[in-house]
Amino acid sequence: MKKTTQKNVLAALSLALLGVTASAQNFYNNGAVSTGTTTSNGTSTSPAGYTWSELQSVGGVTNTTLGSGGIFNTAGTSNFRLADNFTITSALNVTSVDFFCYQTSYTGTTPPIDQLRVQIWNGDPSVGTSSIVAGDLITNVYSAANSGDALMYRIGNNNAGTTRKVWRVSGNITANLAPGTYWVDYQVHATNDSSIFFPAVTIPGTVNLPAWNAKQHSGTAWAALADGGSGLSVDMPFIINYQAFLGTESFISNNKVSLYPNPALESFNLRVNYNATQAVPGRVEIYDLKGAKVMDQKLVVADADNYPVNISGLNKGVYLVKTFDVDNNEIVKTKLIKE
Repeated sequence: MKKTTQKNVLAALSLALLGVTASAQNFYNNGAVSTGTTTSNGTSTSPAGYTWSELQSVGGVTNTTLGSGGIFNTAGTSNFRLADNFTITSALNVTSVDFFCYQTSYTGTTPPIDQLRVQIWNGDPSVGTSSIVAGDLITNVYSAANSGDALMYRIGNNNAGTTRKVWRVSGNITANLAPGTYWVDYQVHATNDSSIFFPAVTIPGTVNLPAWNAKQHSGTAWAALADGGSGLSVDMPFIINYQAFLGTESFISNNKVSLYPNPALESFNLRVNYNATQAVPGRVEIYDLKGAKVMDQKLVVADADNYPVNISGLNKGVYLVKTFDVDNNEIVKTKLIKE
């Protein structure tokens, strides 16, 4: 698990007060897989359009585990799962999760799996107090349409080769998550009912980080996942695709600034209550449902603390209006309906 400050890309709208869910698609990346187009010793370049995912060696410590199992087979003799944690600081709606895997010597043109099971826990799955908040180990959530070639080859340290093409496999899972720490738990089934391997997070010049704490379930119990060569803990790469929400309180009218008329046709006015705020409005930003800024306009007072804004150029729909003071401090967010 990495700190969310390294990869948190929250930037979206939620117009919940209107009974409308609206936001832009975002993602959380739990760690890198690609290490670049050249091996560590500089002797081998990856095929055109591809990069290596090369196991690292630092100070005489070398990672050697190319991939870990997270599979189940038809006979039920293999039932491995992988899990890793992630932390979010704002509420979000998970829409899908992507994982990275390979099947040694596979030469097909589509990912070598036909089933993917995913579940999300509200804590460490090896701890009895944790519970499942989304998904299960029965439903096949694999989305072949959203999966494909990850354009990487998994290789050992300074041991180039193309027998382990990495694939990105996607699963459709929905979950409304409050801020907190969660664990994603997953397994796949190979199309040929054979083995599938998942490479660990791989960062050039790094064999381990303190926060790495992935786990593997053997079918009977959870255990910390460690590299077979270095013995060091590892992390698993995955991408959580989500829609992020601003709290509905951001859209509640306050007594500092009011917007009228709303709905509006050609224009609206911002009225400032100077008894409630000392701020002097300077400009507004207007965002559409995709989170894209569609207007940025300087405010000029018309009369009696009213600031008109012309929106005749906007399409009909729902928007978010952010009002800033003359020092560029945000005063309030307000929903707007354009007729």
